[in-house]
Amino acid sequence: MDNLSDDETLKIVKDLALFIPIKLISQNEANFKQSKWVKSMEQEASLQYKADWIINNDADEFWIFPGLDVKNYLKSFPKDICGVELQRHNAVLIEEHYWEGFEAHPCSSMLFEKESFNPKGEPLPNRFLYRASKNITVEKTNHNINREEGEIVKCNKARILHFPHRSFKDYQAKIRTRGSTFENNKNLNLSIGHKWREHNKIVETDELSAFWSRLKYSLKDCISAEANGDIFREPLLKDALRQLIRFWQHKQIEKETKNVKDYTIKTIDQKINELKSEVGDLNLPFPKSLKYNNLPFMISGPQKHKDLLLDWIGCFSENDLLSQFTDLRDLFSIYPKNQAVFDFLSVLLKIRHPHSVRRLSKHCKGKNLIVYFSCQKYLERSRKSSISFEAHGYKTLIVIGTNENYPETLGLDFDGKILKLPVLDDYEHLASKVFYAYLILSLCGNPISVTKIDDDMELNDFETFSYCLKTINEKNIQYFGHIIGSSHREQAHGWHIGKCSNKDLNHRGYQYPMPSKYACGGFGYILGPNLLKECALMYLSMQSFFEMKSVQLEDVFVGLAAQDATIKTTNCHNIFERIKKIGYPDVTYATLPGLRRKKIFN
Repeated sequence: MDNLSDDETLKIVKDLALFIPIKLISQNEANFKQSKWVKSMEQEASLQYKADWIINNDADEFWIFPGLDVKNYLKSFPKDICGVELQRHNAVLIEEHYWEGFEAHPCSSMLFEKESFNPKGEPLPNRFLYRASKNITVEKTNHNINREEGEIVKCNKARILHFPHRSFKDYQAKIRTRGSTFENNKNLNLSIGHKWREHNKIVETDELSAFWSRLKYSLKDCISAEANGDIFREPLLKDALRQLIRFWQHKQIEKETKNVKDYTIKTIDQKINELKSEVGDLNLPFPKSLKYNNLPFMISGPQKHKDLLLDWIGCFSENDLLSQFTDLRDLFSIYPKNQAVFDFLSVLLKIRHPHSVRRLSKHCKGKNLIVYFSCQKYLERSRKSSISFEAHGYKTLIVIGTNENYPETLGLDFDGKILKLPVLDDYEHLASKVFYAYLILSLCGNPISVTKIDDDMELNDFETFSYCLKTINEKNIQYFGHIIGSSHREQAHGWHIGKCSNKDLNHRGYQYPMPSKYACGGFGYILGPNLLKECALMYLSMQSFFEMKSVQLEDVFVGLAAQDATIKTTNCHNIFERIKKIGYPDVTYATLPGLRRKKIFN
């Protein structure tokens, strides 16, 4: 039964119904008449579907039976047993532990509390499964049953793994929905739904955040609690769900690989035929034209691209395609005009990282996005700086690296605020982190603009900055900032000295070419969706360029992408002449108009 869910629950259930028998009931009353609803489902299960047993399973619960075999488990009870009482165990929230943006999730959590308590400090009520019978009724809280015959037994061979707390934002949303439904049912005793009622009063306050923080265990707490027997380890659920997910994802990818395969074969064959048609003497006895001589070289790239792509796709049954990112970038570089490959990456990410991609798309789509590029060391500084933008309704994003499996993996983890990427988090690979993020944002985010700033910048003049963004959007400006231009010899080559993890780079200057113009990254700059995609394509197709052992200047790289795509650079000073009156730019206002630096030095 679905009761006014406002996420993708209905879609997920309908998708599952294609594979397993599901009867979906939509309950649109916002008054929490749970006992009435459960009784109606019991009667339908008993009379229409001839059910022997009833299990009232909430969406945040997983009932774990011996061997995951519920049928044989229930057959083991004699006829005089009418119900079985099972204990619920809350999943442990662990500090800095995330999976797809969730702090606890059935696909990642393995630690559970032996004894769980509600916010009032009372033991968490147990749940019951029972035989289908008109002589058994469920109490209003759905945590007890009344019966006229038979015996109810407790059983510790089976248990319920409970996930009431998955992420803070999800919990807030649940409080808002549940709190109002409890208030709408005037017949409910005030003691019922006490947690939801009380937390609904503080849902927008720091008090709820403090409650959430108190739930968390540190890694040291987990080690101690597990040794003392206060929490236990149960990997069965995680392993079983991940196996099911892999099967589901495999089916989805199988369908999508056929699409990209068919499109690529068709497109490449058309391209080769076009190239052949341009050779006027191709069918003559003794062709001598330049186009004829060049034809094998013109054809070899598209043909090789097609062959490599088909080989890459052919490996997906044995390997995760997203773990073969370097191979993909190489094959894409041979024929970067194949839009189907770019689109396929977006689909792959949605299949492999559904929660993070859905959350990122909702966060970014159609928004003027403020992006901080930071690292774990300065993460808190970025958080504090971003508050100035969020106070005026802007969506912010903090990008950090994880040093995991780079550059072999394409993936992401987004919790609604922080975008974690499998890239190196050091200074010399900053451009790789920035362009990797631009790839992810182009594939999954779809913002209308990206304002890239450093982690010490904040919003100072809302009117100036908002006018800046409005002008950019109205004029379809794709590249905006403090525009500079210099030759390679005029470039300052010492920005990186003392900052790189690779000390050898202290003896080597900047190794890449310079664009004629580019927006200075130290000031911050703004990209439109067209240039954002050009940066994404550059990162995909120029793997060796990004992997050179040299310090990377990400703003220069953006300028190269813009120059290659013939995207015009727009200087912020041409729009805001009045800022010259305050001596801009100086060390304080060396930023985009409307911004300032919180601290000049650490």
